[in-house]
Formats: sequence, C-alpha cells, structure tokens
Amino acid sequence: MNLATKCGCSFAMVHHLRVVFGVLFYGAMSLASPVLAENWSLNSTVSERFTYNDNIRQSSGRTSETYGARTSLLTDLGWQSPRVTANLKADFDLNRFVGPGGTSDLDTFGQFYKGSVQKRTSTLDVELSSSFRVQDTTFSEVEDTGILSQNKNNRLTLSVNGKTDYRVNRRLSFSLLSSISNVDFSVSSATLTPFLNVDVTGKMRRKLTNSSEAALSLGWSLFKADNLTNTTSYTYKANSSLTTKLSPRLTARALAGTSVIRTDRDASLGASASSSTAIGGLLELGLDYTLATMQFSFQATRGFEPSATGNIRQSDSVNAAVTKRINSRSNIAMNVSARRQASVSSGAGTGLKVFTFAPSYSYSLAREWRFDLGYTFRLQDSGGTQTSSNSVFLSLTRDLSLLQ
Repeated sequence: MNLATKCGCSFAMVHHLRVVFGVLFYGAMSLASPVLAENWSLNSTVSERFTYNDNIRQSSGRTSETYGARTSLLTDLGWQSPRVTANLKADFDLNRFVGPGGTSDLDTFGQFYKGSVQKRTSTLDVELSSSFRVQDTTFSEVEDTGILSQNKNNRLTLSVNGKTDYRVNRRLSFSLLSSISNVDFSVSSATLTPFLNVDVTGKMRRKLTNSSEAALSLGWSLFKADNLTNTTSYTYKANSSLTTKLSPRLTARALAGTSVIRTDRDASLGASASSSTAIGGLLELGLDYTLATMQFSFQATRGFEPSATGNIRQSDSVNAAVTKRINSRSNIAMNVSARRQASVSSGAGTGLKVFTFAPSYSYSLAREWRFDLGYTFRLQDSGGTQTSSNSVFLSLTRDLSLLQ
C-alpha cells in the first residue's frame, strides 16, 4: 500500500502538494537576500493527553462512555533574515479510545503540513502560505452536524493563501488578502460534499488617534459544491470596524457590515434549476481587559462560512474567557461559549445550537514541561434533539528547542 492510499490522498493530490511546496521553496529562495544568513530554528512540541467523556457521541441514550488517549507531535522549522522569514510546519496527532462507546471508528490519525514565506520592506509586506490537512470526519464534521459520524472517512483540505500589506504612512495602510481552499473526501459520501472556496478581501486601515484605529473592508467569495445540483454561491460583503483603547487596561472592538449571498442550483432528479438571494448582517463586538495577574476577554460575532454538507451557513457565537495567574508557574482559566448555526443557501438540514463551559488549570513543572487539567460541559440542540456530555482531561506537554 502506497503513502497516498494510506492517508486517503490521490496521486493527483500528492502531485499538487509537491507543486505547491515547490513554489513556496523557490519563492523563499528568490525573496531571500543573495547571502543566506545562518539563522535557523527548529522547535518541537510533544504532548500526551488522557480524557474521559461520558457521552462522546452526544447520543440521547448516553451509552457512549469512553476513555481516550491522544498523542501529538508538532514540529516547526524556521529560517529568518532581516527581511525574509520562512517556515515549514508539520503536526501529527493519534487518538485512541476504549470503553462502551470507544469502538474503532473513533480512532483517528490526523496530519497537517504548512509552508509559508514572508518578505518585509519599509512599506510593503508580502506573505504566501500553503497548507494540507488530513482530518478524520468522525470529529471534524461534528461542528456542522453535531453528530459523530460512524462512517470512516478522511477530509482532505488543500489551501493556498496570500497577503499583501502596503503602508502609505504611519497612519494609513492597505491590505489585500486572498485564499483558495479545496475540500475533498477519501470516500464518496451522500452526506459529505466536496467543495471549492475562493475568497478575496481588500482592507483599508486608518489610525485616527494614538489609541484608536478604523478600518473599511470589501470582499467577494465563491463557494462551489460538487453535488448533484452543482450548488454555487457568490458572496459580496462590506464592513467597517473600530478598535479603540478606552484605558490602559481596556480595549474595545466593534465591526458591522452586510453580506449578500446569491445561490444557484442546476436542475436535478426532476427538480428545475433555481436561484435565491439572502441578505445578512456581519457583526463583531469585543472587549479585552487586562490586570496585573488577570485577563478577561469577551467576543460576540455573526458571520457566514462554507460547511461540509454543501451549504453556506450562518454562525452566531458568544464567547467569554478569564485567565488568572496564580504565580510564576501556574494559572487557572475559564471559558464559556454559545453558538448557533443554520444553512442560508439551502432549505434542507437542521440548525445546531451548542453551549460549552470549560474551566482549566495549567502548571509549569519545569522550563520545558507543562501539566494541564480541565473539564468541559457541552450542551447541544441538533434538530430539536437536546443532548449533553461531560469530559475531563489531563495532559503532559514538553516544548523542545532543538535548534536556535
């Protein structure tokens, strides 16, 4: 069995990866100065995480009690000169579960690779990056449906991103951001839809005072699903934002805008072709408050994003987090969040509402070692069916600097 088959990739996908990372490598070399400074770094993080979940499948019968172990390895190879930075990252994680709900369909092996290069001048910053992720759909699609899939499948995501920042002066700057993402699955599925997403955004930032900044953003995106109706959505969006430092400790952010989504579907299975238009608001409110030993943050957002079910979804979320530093080695944190989402490009499907409460404790055992302990309560409503789960985890992490 070849490598492409093992990770669920086609030979075409592997070839595309070689091309993309080749472009990044030669791009880094062309952007670099003729004399390559020997400024390399190699960092690695190894983590072992043990979990208990009394209802990992979010089933109403609560028959999915599990004990799990997750092994993670993250490596980051970097090179830096006064004007150029290049990075190659790789992330692997292996999940194993036992118990009444811990059947083999929950065991997963995830992979993530990313390459990036950035060139800086006195007025212009240019960044190009590409990434490839192999993610088991058992857990990745729970954000779309609220249900753990029992059909083994791999979600394959290939992304290319570009960003350009141009500073006119100390107060005015312009940015152009673009991204292309292709999502596919190693096994064809009636419920999971491959799709292509293209996004282009232009942004102008203006510093009003020493403590406040305003921004105006215009964007366009294309979402094309590989389904029977060839669902295609065009999104046009515009928003303005303001960030201001109300005091040395308090910072506030506000964003408001609108989004127009046009969706076209081809004729299929006796149904005629159709088109629809949806108009929705974009919103973000945020507060950050910092004390000597405590940090508090609050954020409320409304936005639109593609889902693996072949639709554009609207997502509303509220999140509050508090972190308290006990001493130089330990801290405690608490995170509370609520989210609801529903499709706006299709009348099919049901909405999802999720509430989570997650306190945690972290302790630095030594310079490279860290211990974490946490609890998460999850309450969700998927299509009118309400379920809940409780989970506890403890993890041991080591951060290594192999080359500096």
